[in-house]
Amino acid sequence: MYLEVDPNHQLYIEQHGNLQKPSFLFLHGGPGLACTENDLKFFDLDHCNVVLMDQRGCGRSKSKAPLLANTAMDLMMDCKAVLDYFEIEKAHVFGGSWGSCLAVLFALNFPERTDALILRGLFLGSKMERRGFEKGSLANKYPEAWSLFHSLFPRLKKEEVFDAYVQRLLQGGDKKPYVKAFLAYGRNLSYLPFDEEEWWKNGDKELLCKKAEIMAHYTHHNFFLPDNFLWENLNILQGKKIMLIHGAKDRITYQNFAELMTLQISSCELILTEGGHFAFDPANQKALIQAVKKVLA
Repeated sequence: MYLEVDPNHQLYIEQHGNLQKPSFLFLHGGPGLACTENDLKFFDLDHCNVVLMDQRGCGRSKSKAPLLANTAMDLMMDCKAVLDYFEIEKAHVFGGSWGSCLAVLFALNFPERTDALILRGLFLGSKMERRGFEKGSLANKYPEAWSLFHSLFPRLKKEEVFDAYVQRLLQGGDKKPYVKAFLAYGRNLSYLPFDEEEWWKNGDKELLCKKAEIMAHYTHHNFFLPDNFLWENLNILQGKKIMLIHGAKDRITYQNFAELMTLQISSCELILTEGGHFAFDPANQKALIQAVKKVLA
């Protein structure tokens, strides 16, 4: 079903499970990704109610101009609008990577609407968190992945390459080679096997281009957040149950920031796995399922 949140944006939303049980709001990553049926695998739908939402411009959501009125604050207010639509007064919020950033932003602004938080691959949008992934400091550690990423801008210094992709993706013309390299970069950093050519061959090019444009849009605007804004306001969440799941092999977000959150919030629990960044790494998936059960216990 669709929920119109402004004249330009209609959000695709779903509700699953037991309406008489506690609710979860599931926030996908990216920015630019979308929810899928697989996301329900983290939940026992007999014992909870789950709301899925494709964020502005993402997945099955509809818009005439996907980047117009598409900011972190817009998405945060969309979360409230979706809960209002389903008449949910308070929900557990589940988010991974960018979804964890949006989950924390929502919880800081609407603590009365937020129960527990389950956060995987913590990312709070600050420049210090982005430095490794965006500024080339992984080049020596993962030379093959970096070489593929650097190949379209060979004359640029490594700290300039990511920004060059962002600028190119926000321009007109044929973007497909840049979309392919930009989106494959994170996958190529993963410890899991990844066949870039097969992924690109079978992928929906229009959808992949849309993902890359939204990700570039948010990156270009520093995720529409003042630097360190979320970190500086975490005290608001003191006492709220927070479960962090972090894979020891995550090469996109970093364990030290998850540990930092536990130092700032005493009610925050960190669960380390043998997985990487992605939710469906087997070790991460198992830990997320257990976290949901623990929240509901």
